[in-house]
Amino acid sequence: MFGGFLLGVALVAVALLGYVGYVAVRVAHTYSSDVASLQNAFPEEDGRPAPTEATNILLVGVDGAARGTGPRPSTQGGNTDTTMLVHLPADRSAVHILSIMRDLWVPIPNHGFGNIDTAIVLGGPPLAVQTVEDLLHARIDHLVVVDLAGIEPVVDALGGIDVRSDRAFTSEGFDFARGPNELDGGEAMRFVREQEAFPDADFARVKNQHAVARGLTDSVFSVDTLTDPARLESVVDEIAPYVTVDSSLDWRKAMSLGYSLYGTRGPNHHYFTIPTAGVDTTFGGQSLVRPDDIALGQLRDALARDDVATLNRVGGR
Repeated sequence: MFGGFLLGVALVAVALLGYVGYVAVRVAHTYSSDVASLQNAFPEEDGRPAPTEATNILLVGVDGAARGTGPRPSTQGGNTDTTMLVHLPADRSAVHILSIMRDLWVPIPNHGFGNIDTAIVLGGPPLAVQTVEDLLHARIDHLVVVDLAGIEPVVDALGGIDVRSDRAFTSEGFDFARGPNELDGGEAMRFVREQEAFPDADFARVKNQHAVARGLTDSVFSVDTLTDPARLESVVDEIAPYVTVDSSLDWRKAMSLGYSLYGTRGPNHHYFTIPTAGVDTTFGGQSLVRPDDIALGQLRDALARDDVATLNRVGGR
């Protein structure tokens, strides 16, 4: 999930920096020159959900540092590490961030059933988009692939972040306390990667990713950051080499999205996880997470009505 939030930080930073002339020019240049573009990110138009006034961004995280593939995000050589949907309602009153469990067992078009994180390996970005559209019955307007290795330099560019952990745990020499933690970039990377320390593994990891995302939100919108154009510019500079976007999400569109989100601060950022019905295994011993079909139907209806806030008001999923 986390890779997607990095783009959200970049968009908001670009919007804020737009008020500072020479900085805006530099940011536009950085975005255009350092953010890679995917020319064929979407499936064939026939059969796709119709566009709406809301905006849905599919955010895919890969871990290039773990793979040793370098800072440029790549969908080659392995499954995606995280998948999420960012739903921006038409009135831009909130940002709804939906984490999709990477082992969610779903139909993958023309490939039978499988874990959702394999779709991008089987058919590249277009199949990943099609699989999520079929799952949620909602159109994906933009695709973003982000290397999770970008967490470390971004957090350091912000001077560290504060996160709250549900439990105390240790991961590769880093100790994290239950409650508030002040993290630098390396600590934040370890915090979002850890799963073996938890009995609920990936579910705990998603919660930790949400905690770091909130920490980034708070840091970006802090007085210290908002009054320091150089710091905001540095955040964009650090993010850009780790981001690949669909070809329609150029700097102008990114700037437009950023401005539209200017009024949505931390309390209006809602994090939840796609509804699930427990963990299981295939006959071959492959781990999987089953979707909660009833709750998933409610989510589909909420997306169709552009009323995801209703789910959050009753506690989310």
